[in-house]
Amino acid sequence: MAIKRILAATDGSKKSMEAVEKAAMIAEEMGSEVELFNVIEPVTLPAGMYPVGMSARAAITPTWVTDYYDEYKKEHQNTLEKSYKEIKNKHKDLQVSKKLVEGLAATKIVEEAKEGDFDLIVVGARGLGFFEELVLGSTSKLVVDKAETPVLVVK
Repeated sequence: MAIKRILAATDGSKKSMEAVEKAAMIAEEMGSEVELFNVIEPVTLPAGMYPVGMSARAAITPTWVTDYYDEYKKEHQNTLEKSYKEIKNKHKDLQVSKKLVEGLAATKIVEEAKEGDFDLIVVGARGLGFFEELVLGSTSKLVVDKAETPVLVVK
């Protein structure tokens, strides 16, 4: 099987960085290109976090919520940029692109793999999810379960 395009999901965690490195090594060996892919997941605030008289479905978003989200998005952009720079520094001749999207991580990874006609998805076994220690690898498990593209999970 020829592997021409590799989708490497990264969230900045140690395991995702190991997955990105593995994707780069495979790509070098096979003459493939790599897309680094980061997903900004929705932020849900607990009910008590909304100002009095506001619900989670309110049309007016308080400034502190948008400020928080802007900071959250910036962190994801920085994570993706850091991953990109690390890979380009180690694998100078490798063709690498990067993409940042919003949505549910597993869903977006599977969609990107299909829409982008990728030959391989590479993910880390665990990431930075809230329940990392309780539900190990929930994103990678969902990707394995839902993807039509072959998936390499780096442990």
